[in-house]
Amino acid sequence: MTANDEADAATLRDQLMEWKQGIRSELSFWEEWMQERGGQWQEGFEKRFNPETPLIPLVAVAARNLGKQKVSILDVGLRSSALHQIQARRRGAADYGG
Repeated sequence: MTANDEADAATLRDQLMEWKQGIRSELSFWEEWMQERGGQWQEGFEKRFNPETPLIPLVAVAARNLGKQKVSILDVGLRSSALHQIQARRRGAADYGG
């Protein structure tokens, strides 16, 4: 194992330990959020569970440009959460908003 490999392994170990220390509070937050239907963020809860909520514009444009009737979207990234933020299912190209 090279020095770079050892440094990478140490960094990964540190990141995993941080995740492990924070996961319990993250789970508690989402459990409470679901039980309280969003709590102080009820508008966000209702929006995320409403199948008629349109896609956010950036995603709608990207989906429309694919030229498909059905698009599957995996919401990941810096601002992803236990529940997606890009919004509900759409039934056809015309439903992508715009």
